[in-house]
Amino acid sequence: INVAHCDRPLLVSDRPLAFYNENITQAVGRVSIIIPSKDNYEVLKICVDSIRRKTLCADYEIIVVDNGSTEPVRGKYALLADQYVFREESFNFSRMCNRGAEVAEGQFLLFLNDDTEVIDGKWLDKMKYYAAKPKSGAVGAKLYYPNSKIIQHCGVINIQPGPAHALLGEDDGNMLYHGRNRGVWNYTAVTAACLMVEKSKFTGFDESFAVAYNDVELCMSLIERGYRNMVINEVALYHYESLSRGDDRLDKAKLKRLALEKDRLFDKHPYFCGRDNYYN
Repeated sequence: INVAHCDRPLLVSDRPLAFYNENITQAVGRVSIIIPSKDNYEVLKICVDSIRRKTLCADYEIIVVDNGSTEPVRGKYALLADQYVFREESFNFSRMCNRGAEVAEGQFLLFLNDDTEVIDGKWLDKMKYYAAKPKSGAVGAKLYYPNSKIIQHCGVINIQPGPAHALLGEDDGNMLYHGRNRGVWNYTAVTAACLMVEKSKFTGFDESFAVAYNDVELCMSLIERGYRNMVINEVALYHYESLSRGDDRLDKAKLKRLALEKDRLFDKHPYFCGRDNYYN
């Protein structure tokens, strides 16, 4: 393809299967794991304990960003984290992530939900290897529903009704959609429940997206700047989805807010309205 004559953002090679047989080597640089959380100590402890116990990569820090926990919880949070950032304010996921990024010492930023649990000891090294590539943008992982191989996330596709998780609810024991649940594939977006990006490429989450679509907006911005987002299917975590905040789809007011945020997403990135260059 002569990209000089394309009417779309610079995208990945048409041969993502080239990623299948790469030898993973350790990329140099600290990973700053940024975890937004509030009054959710027992859940956060499971997450942090799994990181400390299972992660083989030694060069990382854990930053817990708290927007208003009660006094007893604050002390416990501070003990769990390498850095603890507290500011009492209304919930804004984007702002909390940005606060963590501001104090991060690492060359790589990993945004992680507090309701996740690490499975694979080499997860950070694998994600860092791909995030370090010059054209890589956001790097995501496969997420399972708790204690199962049922897929909660292995990439975000931008289908006609709007962004949605690919292969949601499917059994990862099967080969799905010509192998899209194996290897490394490019996607329009990945979920910020587990998202790594080089700090030098990160320009911040848009804080006007307080709850939803902030991760999709970041990923679309990265594509527009010439980077490629991807999911590493060989990295898997458990995700206790929306355990701390609830499911927006079950609340009429939250559902209305979700629809408004989706409209604003496509107002900001009109090229992506009804279009996904990675999904056939």
